[in-house]
Amino acid sequence: MLMRIKSVHTRCFLGLLAGVLMLATGCGYVAPAEKVPSPRTDGSVPTCGHAPLPDDALTLIVLDWDGGQSPLVRDKVLTGFDVTSLKLADGKSITQGEFETIVLNRVSEILCVLDPMDVAVIIGDGGDYLDSTVIHITGDAPADNAKHIGQSHFDLCNEHLDDSGVIWGGALASRIGGATLDEWVNAFANTIAHETGHTLGFFHPDPDAVQRLLLSPSTEIMRAHTNTEDLLKPQAFLLDQDTCPGTDGVGDTSYRVTGGVAYELQ
Repeated sequence: MLMRIKSVHTRCFLGLLAGVLMLATGCGYVAPAEKVPSPRTDGSVPTCGHAPLPDDALTLIVLDWDGGQSPLVRDKVLTGFDVTSLKLADGKSITQGEFETIVLNRVSEILCVLDPMDVAVIIGDGGDYLDSTVIHITGDAPADNAKHIGQSHFDLCNEHLDDSGVIWGGALASRIGGATLDEWVNAFANTIAHETGHTLGFFHPDPDAVQRLLLSPSTEIMRAHTNTEDLLKPQAFLLDQDTCPGTDGVGDTSYRVTGGVAYELQ
């Protein structure tokens, strides 16, 4: 999805969308001898039991559903997202608060595989958390009929704790049309987690590597190309990227994917 590079490290990526998502070239990989299955995407994702409390987290992710100003969109005030704009194909009904909470829990589960597990996700007013990463979920669509559904800072090594992201919920709602409640949760949670991944230093992996390394390439959450059908299904961090090249091991600003498939820059 669309990224604005915030880190001083600028190699290997550029977020530019075509269709839904598009990736810049330049990132390499080291392929294993065989493909491996894609875990954590069979619809039975366990509840994350070891996420830190918000006060204890190194990185706090704030999901702001109420609109406001984002550094990524300086020329307008974003409107809040209204869950009644979603067409529920299964006839279920859900309140705004219930939907926000279910999406929050799903995003937390997706991020739960990161090591170290020092990322916490909450719902709140971004203006109250100036030293945290704020993801605005808005009912708007991007300007000029742009095709992206999300954008964020790209922060290699997670050097900044005050990154930003925008999820264009209006674009998601119009593009998908009707879906079941579970599918809507997946669509929003996958998009939020993808953009959050960029703020933590995860980039778009090379598409050839995704195809060669994974049996189910469409379930890799950081892949640059996705379609509506894939977005409605569970996705996860599967490729174990080095989010801070040049450092040894996992430190305060470097993340690994527990049980992930090795993926290295050349």
